[in-house]
Amino acid sequence: MYNNNNNNSNINNINNNNDKFFIIWKNNILRNKILTYNKLYNEISKIISLKFDKHSDYYQYNDNINNDNPFSIKSISINGDSFKESKKKFLEFLNQLSPNINSLKISHYFLLTPIPIEELKLPETLKEFKFGMLCLEISILAKASTLFNYYFNYQQIIENSPFKYLESLQLGPFCDPSVLFYLPDSIKRLELSMDFPKPITKLPKLLNTLIIVTEYDHPTLNFPPNLKNFEIRSYKKDAPNTQPNNTMYNSIPSSLSSLSIYLFNNTHIDFKWINDQSYSLKKVSLSFPTFLFLFKPISVLQQQQQQLQQQNSTIEQNEVDKLIEINNKYINNNLKSLKSLSNIKIDLTSKTFDIGIIPQNIKSFKICHRTPSIIENKYGIGFPKTLKKLQCENFQISFNFQDPSNLKKLILFDRRIYNSDSSVSDLFLKFNNLKSLRYITLFHSVLLPPLEKMKNITNLEMVDYSQGNIDQVDNILPNHNYLRDSSLKSIMLDTIFTGYMIHLMNQHNISPFPSTLRILDLNFSFSEYNINIIDPNIIMESIPILSQDFIPPSTSVLIIRGDKKPSYKLPLPLSLQFLFIADENEILKDQIFFSNYSNIITTFSNSNDIYTFKNSKIFKKFRKYLLK
Repeated sequence: MYNNNNNNSNINNINNNNDKFFIIWKNNILRNKILTYNKLYNEISKIISLKFDKHSDYYQYNDNINNDNPFSIKSISINGDSFKESKKKFLEFLNQLSPNINSLKISHYFLLTPIPIEELKLPETLKEFKFGMLCLEISILAKASTLFNYYFNYQQIIENSPFKYLESLQLGPFCDPSVLFYLPDSIKRLELSMDFPKPITKLPKLLNTLIIVTEYDHPTLNFPPNLKNFEIRSYKKDAPNTQPNNTMYNSIPSSLSSLSIYLFNNTHIDFKWINDQSYSLKKVSLSFPTFLFLFKPISVLQQQQQQLQQQNSTIEQNEVDKLIEINNKYINNNLKSLKSLSNIKIDLTSKTFDIGIIPQNIKSFKICHRTPSIIENKYGIGFPKTLKKLQCENFQISFNFQDPSNLKKLILFDRRIYNSDSSVSDLFLKFNNLKSLRYITLFHSVLLPPLEKMKNITNLEMVDYSQGNIDQVDNILPNHNYLRDSSLKSIMLDTIFTGYMIHLMNQHNISPFPSTLRILDLNFSFSEYNINIIDPNIIMESIPILSQDFIPPSTSVLIIRGDKKPSYKLPLPLSLQFLFIADENEILKDQIFFSNYSNIITTFSNSNDIYTFKNSKIFKKFRKYLLK
């Protein structure tokens, strides 16, 4: 018999819960907190989902797939050459894919045996496919049929295409260029690295991002009308006097917002397009020795400068204003939307670049660290007053800033040895609103700002590219209270800096971190370094690293990288809400530690989390949502 009392009770409980929810939801503070954590959860889930079901080869995958629930696998990344001689084995592998698979990435020389495109069958759920070194071919008969259908029955090509459900596709160097005719208009991201004997005439209409990783020496490229991001990379070094055809850049659509060109030949690129229809361009990233679109203004400026110098021994302010006016005429009128300029390296004929002639409206400016000698401040104009984010070498912060108080984020490459006197350190003081400092040491020196005087800095990231060869470890920080006296809320430390903090704790028996800290990211990859002054074995065994003595009581997020197991003393700080541990770290095998904190532990693949210059997606997301 149906129990009406129970039913009524359930309804009342639901109504009570709804009432409580709406009371909470009406509170702006609580509602914003809920929304913030929901966004954070979604963003972190995306990163963790990139922790692919990763296997060294097909055999390992085949063994593991039998032990797992195939329906739970959504992303697969396979390295190795297990399919090198067997097309049949690879096609069988595709047939065994999880019915819920949405991403498949294949790396290295995986299969050189050609696969006819008509034999390639992909799951309908697959949205991302990276071919790696797979060889995809189209028979002569299929090419003839494709060409006929392209003009008379194009829909038939797409219906028979194995890519008809994809949104992101990477085609390797061994794919037939004719495969472009099989791409549906729904593809939004496309990366091509095969050779093109003929110009590209067919690309998906809805394409958002196009990346070409090869020599493309043709005067035309049929760009989709709504393309947003275009990147071209070529690693071939041409003969000094040869010039590849670059007129295709002038057919770039006006919808483009991001342009990245990484060429390793002496190429003049005449960007007529920049002056005609570049109103949507927001981000430009170029590599040396590609000549920036500033090439024409620089030439004009140099000519004007020479004329002025012939007339006067010194350049007066009104003459500087003339140079700026010329610069604005060529640049700012058509690049008012430009906000980011990256990896800047300029005209080889001039050998120098003055920061005073960069567009005066940009917010982010990244100077490529490999050629510091070409950056000058000859006219004293300095960096634009709109600048909020700067990447440069440490000596370049001595240049003039039109409004240094606007700078919020600073990325410093330190390749020069400085004396640790106050005059050098005080160069930072003009950035009185600086919030984030990312410090990358390339050789032996370490120069940090006076954090005790710069209370607005809440984020510090210390990255080491010196391979552990820092001569004076005791001089990494000015004193053992350097970080303790700061207002830092998030700290990310590379291996040698992690070791140094443990070294300080061991020496002074007090945590080197501030009480304000919310996010702490440590790296225990000591095996990668030759650290003579700091012995990692002594450090790791001397004190409990994961403990309330070492980790501040305010810490909410702890990220552990590397393979070495840090010592610990339970309990950890009660404030800890998230504990991210790299899947290679030995502490995951510790049953006592794992059983105590399994409810907050999330494992991740460090290789999928880290990108350019050891930036971390997880660290960045937590900073974005917890510290805003």
